[in-house]
Amino acid sequence: MDEIVKALFGAPLATVFVIAGLIFLLVAVVGNISGKIEPGPKGRLFSGILGLAFVIVGLAMHFAQNFVQPSTTPNSPPALTKPAEQIAVVPQAANNSLVNTPANQAPATLNLPANAEIIEAGCSFSGMQIEGEPGSTHLVACPADCDAAYQILNGTDTYTNNSYICLAAIHAGLIGPQGGTVQVIIEKGRPAYRGSIRHKIQSSDYGKYDGSFRLASPTQ
Repeated sequence: MDEIVKALFGAPLATVFVIAGLIFLLVAVVGNISGKIEPGPKGRLFSGILGLAFVIVGLAMHFAQNFVQPSTTPNSPPALTKPAEQIAVVPQAANNSLVNTPANQAPATLNLPANAEIIEAGCSFSGMQIEGEPGSTHLVACPADCDAAYQILNGTDTYTNNSYICLAAIHAGLIGPQGGTVQVIIEKGRPAYRGSIRHKIQSSDYGKYDGSFRLASPTQ
């Protein structure tokens, strides 16, 4: 008997309703059970109505559960990621690899459109003179002997926007004193910049600045 009671408590609610309804219907049909159940005519009628109601409710709950279940089946295919979200992750990963580039390793090469315009710059050409939003990439061609010019250079790997781009490219080891072409990646400002000496070029420490740029080798 105890096992039956435990099974009923563990059964779904719809099953409990159906079983209870069948018991009430049995009482209505059988009638008196000597020493156990002795309902009168009204009691049997009430028991029959109540039993029928329980059976109907239990069956309704059972069919409702079966109707909802297919929509939550584990075999349903997972939602596909939108292509735009997949593409948006790629530039971020490239940027992170450049920020963490060691001092003795050249920055990673970025890809530019084939028709990218090259900016012919002078030695004093700075990041402030490039019109572009953070994340935009530009090609800059530097002349020779920019290491001998008046120097404004703040930062390492990431430079303040007022720094001379060609001087920063020599400092980063992307071009030599003979000049060359580099990629300039516009970035947001930073709270501080750390200076260093690289390739015989001294860059300075600097505090907070509104804009920054990084450099990379042009696409081969």
